[in-house]
Amino acid sequence: MAEERGDGRFERRRWLGEGGMGSVWLAWDRVLEREVALKEMRTGLLTPEGRQLVSPKRVLREARAASRLRHPNIVRILGLIEDPDGPLIIMEYVEGTSLAHWIETEPGTLTEARAAEVGLAVLDALTAAHDEGVVHRDVKPGNILIEQAGPAGRTLGSRVRLIDFGNAAIEGYQVTAHSALVGTLGFMAPERFSRRSGPEGDLWSLGVTLYQAVERRLPFQRAQEAQVMHAVLHEEPDPLSPGRRLAPLITGLLEKDPYRRLDASTARAMLLEVVASPPPPPPPPPPPPVTPAEPTRRDPSPPPSGFAAMLAGDPAGAVALLVQRGPRASGQMLDKLGAGSDAAVTVVTRMTRGFAAEMLGHARPDTAAALLTRLPPKTAALLLSAVPAVAAPAVLAALPAGDPAAVEIVRALVAGRAASRLLNDVPPERAVALLDPLEPELVVRVLAVMSPRRAAGVLDRFAVDAARAAALVRGLPAERVGRVLDQMDARRVAAVLLVHHDQALRFLQKMSPREREK
Repeated sequence: MAEERGDGRFERRRWLGEGGMGSVWLAWDRVLEREVALKEMRTGLLTPEGRQLVSPKRVLREARAASRLRHPNIVRILGLIEDPDGPLIIMEYVEGTSLAHWIETEPGTLTEARAAEVGLAVLDALTAAHDEGVVHRDVKPGNILIEQAGPAGRTLGSRVRLIDFGNAAIEGYQVTAHSALVGTLGFMAPERFSRRSGPEGDLWSLGVTLYQAVERRLPFQRAQEAQVMHAVLHEEPDPLSPGRRLAPLITGLLEKDPYRRLDASTARAMLLEVVASPPPPPPPPPPPPVTPAEPTRRDPSPPPSGFAAMLAGDPAGAVALLVQRGPRASGQMLDKLGAGSDAAVTVVTRMTRGFAAEMLGHARPDTAAALLTRLPPKTAALLLSAVPAVAAPAVLAALPAGDPAAVEIVRALVAGRAASRLLNDVPPERAVALLDPLEPELVVRVLAVMSPRRAAGVLDRFAVDAARAAALVRGLPAERVGRVLDQMDARRVAAVLLVHHDQALRFLQKMSPREREK
């Protein structure tokens, strides 16, 4: 005998699916005399703090708001029953299969154009919900239903239905307690972990959904839940396969900062472009096999992939996408392109100086330093001067000492009077290595503006060659000589005085009495 719910109104017929907040059944509604999808909400679940996870009052409020949604790509909520065993949400039943099932069982038929058509329908459904103040919070392939084809001529987009608004948030409220996270971890936007449930989070989830549709994997695929959470919060998504037409859209939707994320109207225009554009031409036939007499040639460099491939095909578009994502994400992408690579140079030279400098500040110092050595010295010096102060000294210290390009960059920094400021925060031994190839008058120019303590630290290491150190001290402005000598090691000072014994008395008079007595 079939089990009944809702005081005998509903006759369960078949289990349809399970979610974190309840189970869904195909049921016969004796009042409406039709098949419906019945979601049985669990109210016995508790948050880690011991609070009730699902509030019946909130379920009622959410269901009433979600039932107002009228859109061809949204499964309608028909009503709600307050049952002793937990609220029952009555939804229209649609015969079909989920996008998750399609991805798993028929991946070869899910082309990028079809994925874009599904994405466009889901985006339109979300936009309609957001206009009513409803945020879905659990967009994923399992909640996207593809109806059976039905009459001839129906487009794929018209058959797409977004289901399960049972976990939605309505105008700042949500079904669950505020301390609880609801949704599927791999599809949650970064801001969701700080309990924010805005429309931008649904757009992120749509980006993950489209990524999975075309790649058959998740962008933050990790073995442990904690690793997934860390990747969503702090790492870039795994690169898409080369040549993906949806790559700019997916990358823009997976921007961690919700304020920089693609908005719905921009995403819709990009999806329409993919849907309307013809499929790419088939790949050329493979070359004929090499005859034994002709040796096989090996290309030492593999073809570009991921963002590098996108950059090679559309440099302006790729750089524009990086600028949209912000300096931090761009710096991380620069690390992936490789230190000093042609692709990295292309990125930097197509950006404004200010943005490029901020991006370098977020990249690894060795990545930034290697890239700077590929640029004209004056350009590199101007960029390095504009890098945020917290990162610039580390980039300068990472320049390969003695490398001709690095020497010219330091020379240009001295000419622009930025070298002393940056070298103040570079370890003295690295500062010496960078200054060592320069002419004495340029080194003096830097030491004359550095802090006395830092200048003394550099001179202490130059004093291995006492004559050179003495010449540098003699070149310092008279008003600074005493303060620098006060900070130097006493033995180094003595070595300088021995070289310039004719100037020893003048130098000593410049020093403080306490240091002079040493």
